[in-house]
Amino acid sequence: MREDKLKKTDNLKEVLMYLEEIVVVIDKIGSGFDKSNITASALLLFFNQCNVLDKLSKTRKYLYKELENRVSPEEYDEWIESDFPLWNPPYEKTEEEILKMLNNLS
Repeated sequence: MREDKLKKTDNLKEVLMYLEEIVVVIDKIGSGFDKSNITASALLLFFNQCNVLDKLSKTRKYLYKELENRVSPEEYDEWIESDFPLWNPPYEKTEEEILKMLNNLS
């Protein structure tokens, strides 16, 4: 029982460290560059060098598991089946159009 609690605590610390790193670095990148194409390149570099997608995947897996353990199966099923708002990547846009979209946000 004690080992299980320690493992959960270690997992929680790990995912919190991931989120802390990701949020802080993204904020620094967002405020540290004056051109959107450099910002985008720096974000891509960070995501690649620091395995951000893997860290986010582990965080998501941990949170899903914790939620599943804390709510009833019915509540979990109802929640998991609800529609989550997702951002749609602009697949039909060219790089130039995407950069223009970025510049319009500033």
